[in-house]
Amino acid sequence: MAIHRNYNSKEEFFTKRLAEIFNEYTNDDFMRTTEGIFYDSSHLVHYFTYLYGWDEYKDFLAGLIRCDFGIYFLEMINDYLIGKWGHLASKYTLTAFAGALYNTFTFWSTGGYVETPALLSANLTQIFNNCECR
Repeated sequence: MAIHRNYNSKEEFFTKRLAEIFNEYTNDDFMRTTEGIFYDSSHLVHYFTYLYGWDEYKDFLAGLIRCDFGIYFLEMINDYLIGKWGHLASKYTLTAFAGALYNTFTFWSTGGYVETPALLSANLTQIFNNCECR
């Protein structure tokens, strides 16, 4: 593998690959809709389906978490949410939501992806349904 030849560190490789994944996700999400709120079912199903639907993403992210580099994934989720939804909710709310997305994905991936994206979405929507947004 050409990681050592093309990157200065594992962290550089992980962050660049995550940036590529999130850029692709952002473009895909933008093409879908700009309506709704960050915790609605449509956005959550898209998030989990997108990360699970591409084996390359699913395997990379699960491996990243197993190798204790999941913090980079969490930071990307957090930055994405604040960038897209910061005008509707506080940074603390979005950071808490990023943690929920990250932990749910982690639990889901280590459990073998048994639950459907729709079930995960329903659980998170129920939790955040009383969210105080601006």
